[in-house]
Amino acid sequence: MSAPGPDGTSDGTLLGSLEKLLKRVYTVVHEVAVFTLVLLGGGLLDLHADGSTEYAPLLTGVGAGVFLVWLLSGLWAWALAGTPTPAAKKLRTRASETPPTGTPWQRLRAYIRRFRVREETSKLQKRLRYGLASSLALVLLAGIAFQTFAAPCDPPAEVVVATTPDGEPAVEAAAAAFAHKRAEDSDGLGRDCRSVRMVVYAVADGQRMRDALVGAWDTGLGPLPHVWIPGSTAEALLVEDALAEQGQQAASTVSAPPEPPSAGGGSGSADAAGAQTGDTSRPPVMQVTDIEVGEWTRLTPLVLALPSGMAERLTGGDADEVEMDDPYARLREEFGRGVRVVRTDPRDSVSSMLHTAFLYHSRGAITQNGEVVDEARAARVEAELELGAAAQSGGDLVCEVARSAGEGVPVAALTTEAAVYETFVAGRWRTTCPGEEDARDEIAALYSPELPVLDHPFVRISGVSATVDGGATRPVTESAAVDGEVDRFADFLTGLRDSPDAFTPLFRNDDSRPTPIGVYQGYRDDQGNGRVAARLDDAPETIPNALGEPGVWSAKAAAVTELYTRAQGGTVLLALDTSTSMDIPHRKFATAVDEAAELAAAVGTEDALGLWAFPKGSAPSAADAAAVVELDRSGGDGDRFADALAGLAPVKESTPLRSVIADGADALQEWSQGAEAAGGDRPPPAPVLVVVTDGVGEPADGGLGIAEMRRRLDGTDVRVRVLAVGDETRRWGRSDPCEVGGIPELTEHDRIECVPAELDKPGEAAVGLLDEARRA
Repeated sequence: MSAPGPDGTSDGTLLGSLEKLLKRVYTVVHEVAVFTLVLLGGGLLDLHADGSTEYAPLLTGVGAGVFLVWLLSGLWAWALAGTPTPAAKKLRTRASETPPTGTPWQRLRAYIRRFRVREETSKLQKRLRYGLASSLALVLLAGIAFQTFAAPCDPPAEVVVATTPDGEPAVEAAAAAFAHKRAEDSDGLGRDCRSVRMVVYAVADGQRMRDALVGAWDTGLGPLPHVWIPGSTAEALLVEDALAEQGQQAASTVSAPPEPPSAGGGSGSADAAGAQTGDTSRPPVMQVTDIEVGEWTRLTPLVLALPSGMAERLTGGDADEVEMDDPYARLREEFGRGVRVVRTDPRDSVSSMLHTAFLYHSRGAITQNGEVVDEARAARVEAELELGAAAQSGGDLVCEVARSAGEGVPVAALTTEAAVYETFVAGRWRTTCPGEEDARDEIAALYSPELPVLDHPFVRISGVSATVDGGATRPVTESAAVDGEVDRFADFLTGLRDSPDAFTPLFRNDDSRPTPIGVYQGYRDDQGNGRVAARLDDAPETIPNALGEPGVWSAKAAAVTELYTRAQGGTVLLALDTSTSMDIPHRKFATAVDEAAELAAAVGTEDALGLWAFPKGSAPSAADAAAVVELDRSGGDGDRFADALAGLAPVKESTPLRSVIADGADALQEWSQGAEAAGGDRPPPAPVLVVVTDGVGEPADGGLGIAEMRRRLDGTDVRVRVLAVGDETRRWGRSDPCEVGGIPELTEHDRIECVPAELDKPGEAAVGLLDEARRA
């Protein structure tokens, strides 16, 4: 290396050139940093003007980093800079006054020499030049190393929450607000790490959910939850009592495996459990052994929802009369059978279960403690109620009320205040009830201090065991991270129920993040506060029977599940038309399959269901039928019925309606006689033959005569319902599917009726026929 010159700079061309290069580089970096800071500042001002804060922390952090680069690069560029020496100034002046001559190469070298000046540097600049260079290099290397080798964010703890269809929107909103709040808790390193991921799903079949919590977990429902938020503490107590009776506490005495699996059903948990029990060929069977029933989270009273005109007639227009000891009894007294009262299956919906428990008790069928004293009275209650056609939630029931307002037989529904509010007050009615845009002002609610209130408790799944076929049952313990997040979620929900903002309407714009404000819109706190009281016409200011007695209602609910199951026992044989006319003009066969699938999904354990397809043969004169699913009490079970429907297609030629009705009636009569001979507490209701058809295309030879069909049907107690699909407007000049082909002639018999299927209400007609089959 060359010695330094008299001005303090190096005479070595390498070091001198490097210093000049570095000076230019850091000068450019300094100017770029200035430009970037200007842009970032403008962006922050725009965000402030728009009222958005979502990206402000990010821009502020980037701006701070750019400012640091600007400061260091400017300081280093100054340390590398200097002032020209007198000799260098003289050389530059002479070179600029004398034009270069010679060859192009010589002129270029002369031009470059004008800028090869010697510079003087101060002592401070000399010290900073090397001291700052090494310091800045170390800082940059440390930053690169931190970004490269710093530990990544830990995977977020996954918390799984199961709830009801009606409660899913509120629980999802609360879970999102909780996850966002946890994400804002910095880990001290400035990293955007999420500590928890919330998974929320709804289970429409309440009985199936309770069975899964008491027995082996049903993976068809979803992952085994860490938290269950049912509609009522009464329902949670049913599960808690069942677990206690099973003596599941003994399972907790088995020693835990070294590395227990996760109870949340997350990826890998099942395999891990299988490995620990010595069998990796199959995932373990997970079973809940204990639950902790916590505090309530939000409240909504049970109500009778009905068209507003009927409500005014019952109350006399007096808002104070909106609370009655028994709204249902007042309704029956005033309108008799002139109104249909619908509910969901009480085994599936806790609101329907508690409504039914109230009716059973008020009619003297059960005692205050849930003891059955008069099963006949419970049966009479069941005879007055109907299943909501294909309804999966309280909101679906409210839509049925809306559809009936002003046309045909009006409908009243056993549902909740929240369902009425959510469906028709909160602005969701356009999507939840398609086609009912003019009906949202036609719904009213009647209350009773005798009815319980849904309180949606926080239930923690606190004990789980895993069993592999042929292996031991071992307890499953959850990770400390998940346990901690579940505890925090419980505390978060406790805080929400005490926050008035949680019960007000939610306002958010496109730039907002999940917030606790308004997550419980449509619900109330224990003082009755909530936006619902101000928005729902004539709603009482306070909740009648605020928290009630969950233990007492749990005993009544247990009686409902027992009595309702006994009240089932309907027998339905579905006969599905597979003739080619069912595929003309387009969706008739698809509608028929949809109706059949909905009916099968609604079948209970005490119901019998079978499936025929007609005709069996392909000839134009075919007048037979094929048994696709044999008539028995497992006919509607899951995949078997679905697979059978999937294998059918409209490919045959004839539609032998009269033969199918006669043969189906004979088969049902034989089944009914066998079931009655098998014994039982009461004779089963008359069976129902449901013929799903478009009524077009009788056999080429005419098939069975109408007189013979009537004779054979008269020899049975079978009821026949023709479920007519589609309409043949273009072909027959009629719009009523019950007026097509030979259907009108069939319905002249007093036990044959035609029920039209409607495309915009899939399953409604079929489920209604199942409900009818359960009645004497």
